[in-house]
Amino acid sequence: MKDLFFILFFGTFLIFPLQAQVDTVVHPVQENSLLNQMNKVFEQSNSYQKYKVIDKAQLEKLKRNILDSISKLETTLTDQQSSLARQQGVLDSLQSKLLRVQSDLEATQEKENSIRLLGISTSKSTYNLIFISIIFILVFLGGIFFYRYSTSHKLIRESRSKVNELEEEIEELRRKNLEREQKLRRKLQDEINKNKGIR
Repeated sequence: MKDLFFILFFGTFLIFPLQAQVDTVVHPVQENSLLNQMNKVFEQSNSYQKYKVIDKAQLEKLKRNILDSISKLETTLTDQQSSLARQQGVLDSLQSKLLRVQSDLEATQEKENSIRLLGISTSKSTYNLIFISIIFILVFLGGIFFYRYSTSHKLIRESRSKVNELEEEIEELRRKNLEREQKLRRKLQDEINKNKGIR
C-alpha cells in the first residue's frame, strides 16, 4: 500500500511537469493582438468580386475586442494620468519643501556666518576685521602710552636726580655760607674785641 502510494505520489509530480512542458511546446503562444485578430478575420473571410465578405460573428467579436482594447487603453490612460497628477502633486509638494528647506538653510547659514554687534548684524569677516582693528588700535595706543610713560618716568628720574643734586649743592652752599658767616662773625668779634682792647 505504501509502495503504491509512493509510486502514485512521485509519478504525479513527474508526469505533470512533463505534461506542462509538452503543452507549451505543442501549443506555441499566439499573440492575441488586434492586428493579429484583424489578419485572422481577413484570412478567414471570403472574396466576392473586389469585396471581402466577413462573417458577422467574427466582425462582432472583433468589434467587441477593439472596444474592449480601447476601453482598457482609456482606463490605463486615465490611471496613468491620475498617477501622473498624483506624482506631479507629490513633486510640487517636494519642490515647495525643498525651497523651504533651502531658504531655512540659507537663513541658518547667514545666521551662523553673522554676529550681532551692538544690535547690528554683521558678517563674521567684518566682525573679525573690526575686532582685529580694535586690537591693533589698543596695542598701538598701549605702545604710545608705554613710550610716554617710560619717557616721563625717565624725565622724572632725571628731574629727581637734578633736584637731589641741587639740594646737595644748596646744602653745600648753606654750609659754606654758614661757615663763612661764622668766620666773618669770628673776625668781626675778633675785630670788636681788638677794638675794645684798643680803646
